[in-house]
Amino acid sequence: MKIKKIFVGGWFQRTTLHLSEIADFLNGQSSPLKLDPQKLNQFRENLDIKVIQMKIEALELIEIDTSQKINIKIFEDGLLF
Repeated sequence: MKIKKIFVGGWFQRTTLHLSEIADFLNGQSSPLKLDPQKLNQFRENLDIKVIQMKIEALELIEIDTSQKINIKIFEDGLLF
């Protein structure tokens, strides 16, 4: 047997506003919060993101693909997988 995909889900209570904050972080925008910019850059680099897309399907979402072929979807209602 060969495992082709693994799905891991989670949920956090958020809104579209928080989705845009996540998108800003992923796209390298500066944070209005008092966070260490160097650490944010390090965290972002460690994700090894290849593609980031904002989409509107049944819900608004961010879809992320990494260089390690990991696909992540973060939805406006807080669902992520």
